[in-house]
Amino acid sequence: SALNQTGMLYCLNQSLINKTTSPCISIDANNITLDCQWYLIDSDGTAYTGIYISSGNNTIRNCTLTDWSNTGIFDSGSGGNTLEYITVNATLQGIASCIQIESNNNILRNITTNGGDLGVYFKYTSNNSLINANLQNANWEDLAIYPNSTDECNHEVINVTGTGGYPIYYHHGSAINITNERVAEICLCNANNSRIINVTISSNPDIKENGLAFFDTYNILVENVTLEYGADTFFFKRSDNNTIKNVVIKNSEYGLTLSTSADNNTFTNLVIYNISKRGLRLYGGSANNTIKDSKIYNCSEGMYINTFGQYGSNLIYNNLFNNTLNYNFSGANYTNYWNTTKQTGDNIYEPSNPYIGGNFWAEPDGTGYSEICADSDIDG
Repeated sequence: SALNQTGMLYCLNQSLINKTTSPCISIDANNITLDCQWYLIDSDGTAYTGIYISSGNNTIRNCTLTDWSNTGIFDSGSGGNTLEYITVNATLQGIASCIQIESNNNILRNITTNGGDLGVYFKYTSNNSLINANLQNANWEDLAIYPNSTDECNHEVINVTGTGGYPIYYHHGSAINITNERVAEICLCNANNSRIINVTISSNPDIKENGLAFFDTYNILVENVTLEYGADTFFFKRSDNNTIKNVVIKNSEYGLTLSTSADNNTFTNLVIYNISKRGLRLYGGSANNTIKDSKIYNCSEGMYINTFGQYGSNLIYNNLFNNTLNYNFSGANYTNYWNTTKQTGDNIYEPSNPYIGGNFWAEPDGTGYSEICADSDIDG
């Protein structure tokens, strides 16, 4: 059904069950109010979208949507819309987003999502608000915000919980300190000088979702953090001069990702293991990073490298890799350094060796290069 009368109030008076048409309801004019009166808007599992918004300054309230194969609510209109008292249950595998917003200046409040690849997704937008939401069991992220620049950082996220009932933090524009807490998800955008210390991020072990992400954020400290059951678990994009130490990433899809222009960061004492895809994912030309004193093991791929170092060499030394495939080079290769000057230090593999220098390359069957090649000069 197309709602196209400007300024009109539309009310559902019955549930819409097993619908095959997509979208089921489209809001095509401005200043419309749709009140579902808590009737159900349901698909048979083949139709893509429950409610599609192509206009602005509308209000959608009191709706429950289930079984839409792509999105429950999809807003690509002119912005200024209000979604309130909305529940979207994505019971199908592969649904993209329960609620996807591709316009600016919208207010979402009293929102519940369950399932989907993404619970609520703000895609390349600005100045949206998410208030009083419970986002559960997404296959990738309960709350997904992917800014292209700092202009797209300025969303407000207030009183939002994720999987397990733990809080979701999204912060921008100033520093934030998050300490001594268990959370579902953290995303910082243009939040320079922040501190994340003694934090656990853990979600549903049967799904693998959420994590810790930084966009356009500088001079942060992350210390004594554990991330478990994550998707894109520890992610950096356009974020420089950060200090990361004593971080455990385990039982997740990906470990650490350095994406576009994540430069001049120092990672010390990472422990990354039981990763179903890639322990380290290093790409996007990132430069002048240091990864040291870390252990990456029992990953499908220990390290994936594509254009890493394009704009400046990176330094990776005194790390232990123990994976069936320790490294996968793809695309153009650039100069990076895999050892440092021989020096005294805590050897990552052999405590009795007083020196460090390079990396220890092992394999689960004991045939790794460092396992079959003797370190005769004890140079690490």
